[in-house]
Amino acid sequence: MIRGTEDVNLDKKQKRRIRAALQSANLLTWEVLHMDVFRTDRIRNVVLLGHSGSGKTSLTEAMAYLSGMTNRLGKVTDGNTVSDFDKEEIKRKCSISTTLVPVVWGKNKINVLDTPGMFDFVGEA
Repeated sequence: MIRGTEDVNLDKKQKRRIRAALQSANLLTWEVLHMDVFRTDRIRNVVLLGHSGSGKTSLTEAMAYLSGMTNRLGKVTDGNTVSDFDKEEIKRKCSISTTLVPVVWGKNKINVLDTPGMFDFVGEA
């Protein structure tokens, strides 16, 4: 059984077809088998906007940590956050591009968009 499909109205035949399609494409991995499926009424998209240094990336990191997505709380100053992974972002200690961080909270999925705050990168927000 594909985890997370309990809320989705799929019969056994449809689930077998999904499994067969994934197997034929060599995509049947542990991650796919244990991937949660969310109904649209349980998905929220949240954009964090603010000026540079206002704590958008730190808030994103805290949300990922509290939801259990990561087992450590990264810091921008240490260069080990989930959303600022590019070498240039680590060097500058600020976001350059918008990053999507999916956070699962209970039965809901929150897509957190961590945007850059510096005016130089406003086109990315």
